[in-house]
Amino acid sequence: MEFLSEEWMVQRFRLATSARWLPDTDIRIQHVVTEGPRGTVHYYDDVREGILVRSGLGSIDEPDVTITNLWADELAVMRGEADMFDVLMTGRVDVAGDHGRLFILIPTLTSPEVRLLARALVSDDATLLDEAVAPDGALAGPSSV
Repeated sequence: MEFLSEEWMVQRFRLATSARWLPDTDIRIQHVVTEGPRGTVHYYDDVREGILVRSGLGSIDEPDVTITNLWADELAVMRGEADMFDVLMTGRVDVAGDHGRLFILIPTLTSPEVRLLARALVSDDATLLDEAVAPDGALAGPSSV
């Protein structure tokens, strides 16, 4: 499955909606990934009451935060080959909007469960996806609510 393709986005959304990751959090995130094989890719996440309710390719109206980074860095972070903080601190990521709301996400984005899911979504190794998903199809990790 091609990274950041429509098929990839559908799989990511399906897995991410199976758990409540951010209780009582509402945030709309616009992602802009540049210099990829298909040029610049825009995708978004809409989290309401801690649940990812919408995600997909394209743009979202009135994002709280817009994150712009390089394709290679996004993929390296997803694979676990680069630390998101290192990429951020070296200035290769541009974050616009409400930084405070973004910082609320840090414990979730750095959790072992999310890191495993991220690696599984960009790996050719199907066993990683099996590890990230519980037998009932839910995301293995924080308890579902």
